[in-house]
Amino acid sequence: MLQKFRKIDRNKTNTISKQEFRAAIESHFSIELNDTEFNELLKDVPKANDDNRVMYLEFMAKFDCDTSSTLFDAKSLRFLNKNSTMAIV
Repeated sequence: MLQKFRKIDRNKTNTISKQEFRAAIESHFSIELNDTEFNELLKDVPKANDDNRVMYLEFMAKFDCDTSSTLFDAKSLRFLNKNSTMAIV
């Protein structure tokens, strides 16, 4: 999933549009979300200040619970630690 988000993020901003996020989720999990379901999901998804872009590293960090390793590379970890209120171990 992280690789899919990174492929979409051509400008390397660590954000993708809500539409790109929806397409990636639906494609990855082979599901189709209706607007109500998607909006409910978005309530818990970290968004950039303009609220139109999903911060996918922070979203993926919610699923990185193995403290012995991480799904993030060193550059992503530095970005998360510098720009997020979430603690990454």
